[in-house]
Amino acid sequence: MYHGLHDRLKCGTLKYMGYQGSFRNKNRWDIEDVILKLISMKNATMELLLDPEKYMEKYNRREIQRRLYYLKHKKFITFPARSPKGQVLLTKLGLRRLNQIKFQKIRIKRTVWDGAWRLLTFDIPEKNSGTRQTFRRKLKELGFFHFQRSVFVLPYECKTEIDLITDYLKITPCVHLLQANRFFGDKELIKKFNLHVP
Repeated sequence: MYHGLHDRLKCGTLKYMGYQGSFRNKNRWDIEDVILKLISMKNATMELLLDPEKYMEKYNRREIQRRLYYLKHKKFITFPARSPKGQVLLTKLGLRRLNQIKFQKIRIKRTVWDGAWRLLTFDIPEKNSGTRQTFRRKLKELGFFHFQRSVFVLPYECKTEIDLITDYLKITPCVHLLQANRFFGDKELIKKFNLHVP
């Protein structure tokens, strides 16, 4: 069992957080995003965050320190000056950035089809057209098929992921997720998603 942030980091926190293998390519997961993730787990000190071992030794101490001060300059984090034991905290801007990272990482697991369709409908006001476009792009990224004007279809369970997305975009009242049985004419959808009919 893990006991505190330090032990969790020693026992492979990066794997625990979903960063397993991510450091093979530095461009894939930016070190700044990883730092924000670590800080969000609480009890993170400057001393702990500067330890290259916590980053699978893919970054040296100077590089980590440079990024920490950059994040502080951007007002994403705050920490007491010249205090290695002092706690490093996320600011409101840092929390917003962390939530953006989580939003970008949302994926829907492809499972064995249960024979039901997930129909997603939405009516986002014109004044929020930017948010509407972001939502549409995210649905397509997740594999939804644009069935009609504001109706998207997916054969997999996705309520948790959609709840996270609508909460992040603050459009929960505008989005409705329905579950439907097979219907006449859905053979093209079955073919498109390459599904095995149960």
